[in-house]
Amino acid sequence: MDANKIFADKYGKDLMELHKLMVELEQIEIVRQRSGKPHWKTEKEYRDFFAKQTEAVAILQNDIIVRINPQISEMIGYSPEEVVGTPFAQFIHPSELPRVQKNYENRIEGREAPIIYKTIAQHKAGRSIYVILKAGTITYWEKPAIFLIAEIDPDHKYK
Repeated sequence: MDANKIFADKYGKDLMELHKLMVELEQIEIVRQRSGKPHWKTEKEYRDFFAKQTEAVAILQNDIIVRINPQISEMIGYSPEEVVGTPFAQFIHPSELPRVQKNYENRIEGREAPIIYKTIAQHKAGRSIYVILKAGTITYWEKPAIFLIAEIDPDHKYK
């Protein structure tokens, strides 16, 4: 079986879900731009979108985490207030930071970057968290941003 078939079988559903959620976020932004909706109405739509997500999701913009849902907080052990407004690099294991930063920069600049990849995050308690990241570029408040879905890597065996 070729590698593309294996990848499609394993991650095809994840890619479709990522795409669906990114389209929904883009629609919020497009409607906001076209309608001139007040800031608070659009903010409520974003809050509602994040509240209904069952997976850990975040938006990164200018190297900063600008929006998360509670599942991200649970995953990394920090309160939402400790996470939002903080550089995402603070939550990535130092050994993985150069690769994650490069993927982020490539994606924001429109260059090729993996859509799904495994990496290591850092929990507040100092332990490593092996995760699978699914990421894509969106527009958030008229600027490029990264929409991210994070999940614990089920293939990693914690000791």
